[in-house]
Amino acid sequence: MHIAKLRSKNRKLVLLLGLGMAVHVSLSSPLLCQTPAFSVNPGKMELEVNPGTEKTAAFEITAASAPVPERGRIMVSQTDWSILEDGSLTFKQPGSSQEPSASSWITFSPSAFTLESAQTQLVRITVTVPQKTPPGVYRTGLFVQERPSATPPEAGLRVINVRVRYVFLLYVIVPPVSSHAELVNLEADTSNGPPQLICEMKNTGNRHARPLVFWSIRRDGVAETESRGKVEATVLLPDATMREAYSLQQLSLAPGRYQASVFVDFQDGKPQQSMSRDFEVLAPASPALKPSVEELVHP
Repeated sequence: MHIAKLRSKNRKLVLLLGLGMAVHVSLSSPLLCQTPAFSVNPGKMELEVNPGTEKTAAFEITAASAPVPERGRIMVSQTDWSILEDGSLTFKQPGSSQEPSASSWITFSPSAFTLESAQTQLVRITVTVPQKTPPGVYRTGLFVQERPSATPPEAGLRVINVRVRYVFLLYVIVPPVSSHAELVNLEADTSNGPPQLICEMKNTGNRHARPLVFWSIRRDGVAETESRGKVEATVLLPDATMREAYSLQQLSLAPGRYQASVFVDFQDGKPQQSMSRDFEVLAPASPALKPSVEELVHP
């Protein structure tokens, strides 16, 4: 009886060791069909092109080096994109939105290729702007992603595929253009979690702006309590309004009155714009007392 138990335990141990060896072999064996990790450089580009002319540019897709050689198929496809009022990026099929799109003006090559570890692939883009195109900033983008393997996994083998997709953003600038950006409002929100500064900015020009936001927080009536910081805001597109929140997670504000100030540099050669707002941080509410047994019996 004792020997049978030992044999049963030994069988379990052998099965576990065998499973561990199988996992080790599967992880350490060459992954020649796995797409290597890659990057896109640069991630965005601005091209100034006059109506009736064309211009060619390029960006690189570079695979990281790896101790085990890897190779995979990369696909490049077009997309339209825009920025919502809260600063988030959104994508649509080319030509499906009312946004000023440059998707119909571009050709690119290659649209598919094999990428190996430590290899760099150049993607060329040619932009042809039609004659009589009105001045403005037109946009398009290119998705860069791996193509899933066409080889099915072995029977009984569970496979988790993690696909990475990059986007290359292209601004086509048809001159003459200029931005007319302004800081419209500033709010300080301490109602939920870490304090947030909410900047509302508006651009009535036909060129985008890239705001730099410098902020400071000072406690009312207390010397040497100023905190400062800087953040690069999301691009402010032409004819757009943006309300973007910047979380100040690094700050731990004690209860009291404060003043928030921001200085915005729209990097358009014009003076910085500033605005200040007072706000108050309240003490956390005390937890409510639970009713005693007497209170429950004799309300």
